[in-house]
Amino acid sequence: MRSGKMLGCGVAPLVLLASGCGLLPRDGPATVEVLNSADVTLSNPGYEVSYALVDLTPLTVDMFAAPPQRFAAFTRASAGLGPAEVRIGVGDTVAVSVFEAAGGGLFLPEGTRAGNIAIPPQQVDRAGNITVPYAGSIRALGRTPAEIQREIEDRLKTRAIEPQAVVTLTDRRSNEITVLGEVGNPTRFPADPGGTRVLDALARAGGPRNPAFESIITVQRRGRTEQALLTAVVTNPAQNISILPGDVIYVSRRFRSFTVFGATQSNAVGVIGSNNRRFVFEEENLTLADGLAKAGGLIDVRADARAVFLYRMTPRDMLARAGVDVTKYAEPLIPTIYRVDLTRGEGFFLANNFHMQDKDLIFVATSPYDDLTKFLAIIRNLTGTVTDIANTIITVRQAAQVPSGPGR
Repeated sequence: MRSGKMLGCGVAPLVLLASGCGLLPRDGPATVEVLNSADVTLSNPGYEVSYALVDLTPLTVDMFAAPPQRFAAFTRASAGLGPAEVRIGVGDTVAVSVFEAAGGGLFLPEGTRAGNIAIPPQQVDRAGNITVPYAGSIRALGRTPAEIQREIEDRLKTRAIEPQAVVTLTDRRSNEITVLGEVGNPTRFPADPGGTRVLDALARAGGPRNPAFESIITVQRRGRTEQALLTAVVTNPAQNISILPGDVIYVSRRFRSFTVFGATQSNAVGVIGSNNRRFVFEEENLTLADGLAKAGGLIDVRADARAVFLYRMTPRDMLARAGVDVTKYAEPLIPTIYRVDLTRGEGFFLANNFHMQDKDLIFVATSPYDDLTKFLAIIRNLTGTVTDIANTIITVRQAAQVPSGPGR
């Protein structure tokens, strides 16, 4: 009786002291402190997330497991453009040669045979002009070499003997194409009169640094931008669009990832950063089975293999085609949970045919027996802790009752 009374009087103060005075270490405020210190509490303001639950079966897998990689693509207007005619711009260097049919004319001395005179190369000035002797100032900006040739010939035909002009673009400074971003060697190069396409431009820049399914091609053109996934450009020749003079191509990386929670291994390989549960795809398409494997698989002593869930926002029309009543959903994307039972023989086949999408979330529920195991472990810890405290108090009191000094 004495020891029981002593236990009842000794343990309670210790527990209160530890919890009330903050003796136990922790990395933040307790839940009750956060809740009680709030001036205003907004809890469940009349809105709850409504979601659809889809069990994976051979039928639903066929409906929802199409390869998820939806390629961003250039518009039809851009894809339908052919090679642009390259025209002369300000800063370009032009060389002009003028031929005469016989000597004694404007450029060749008397008695010489037919020949030509080469005019030194010159840059197109800021006004867009070049100068040709005896022809004066010739407009070059926005024109082709052939158009400039015809004007020179027209101006000289009354002074030279059957003149013919040849205009050559020796150094192109305008109408350049720029390639930047995640490429081997960012570069600028003049537009090719024969036409340049997206893959040609990437090849000039050393190619992309990342896989095609992670590389986004952005084309900036005349104040507008368009994007396409490099995979779309590679697999669809119509997406390998012509690059126009002055275009800027930027290659960026958009890696896709998924997150795993629940009863899976926490030290799996391939996560983003350390101690993380977010994984990159690392390939073009990934199935649910692949995702579970990347996460290290299920922990057999904790996981409920009947309750493997995948969370995803699913297009409204896709659920409607599957027979789901979507009238109460106003948004185009509906929260959806897909469930697969891996205790069934067909479960792994279904998981291996259900493709994942970017930002999917996998949750592996714990087995009900795991909750019981945790509860029993807590009871064992509490029992051991109370017993240790009681034994300590008894030992201290017994030591206090032992006489001290030489006369004991």
